[in-house]
Amino acid sequence: VLSARGNHDARGRLAELYTDYFPVENGNTYYTFCIGKLDGIVLDCGEDKTDDHWVYYGLNDFSGFRDEQTEFLRRELHSKAFRQAGKKVLVHHIPLWGNETDYTPCRELWGDLLKKNPVDVSLNAHTHVYAYHPAGSLGNPCPVVVGGGYELDEATVMMLTRKGDMLKLKVLDTKGHILQELEL
Repeated sequence: VLSARGNHDARGRLAELYTDYFPVENGNTYYTFCIGKLDGIVLDCGEDKTDDHWVYYGLNDFSGFRDEQTEFLRRELHSKAFRQAGKKVLVHHIPLWGNETDYTPCRELWGDLLKKNPVDVSLNAHTHVYAYHPAGSLGNPCPVVVGGGYELDEATVMMLTRKGDMLKLKVLDTKGHILQELEL
């Protein structure tokens, strides 16, 4: 099971149990995975507000957590295994590109690293609106696909398949209509 922690998963009464429900080998909510010749990096963007925002009562340090992940991301992007991977996927909740707010710490920290070491696709959520941003359309080095909302009429399903050297992404709505098909 692959899971990317979202900002709502990082707060609330079950936040401390997240890795009990979605365990990973390294115990972190950010990690890498390899499925055949498909390599991926899952990052944890943390919260969508600054650490000093009043709703967190001074209990957050997502700035430090993101800095820790910056080093992790740098190591992984430069690792021999990742550089030699057939296809590369990045998964994280808050889109680096396509989430146009004033607070974009992940783009500031990770954007240049990803521009210098692009992946084949970035899979995201958070905005509750399905979106597809082709590579370069927002300064993004790879296609960005953002899943839809939580209401049934706005929800989406992403299906990523790999056959040989071809990576395909299909995005469906809940009625089975194809919203996007990409060959990566």
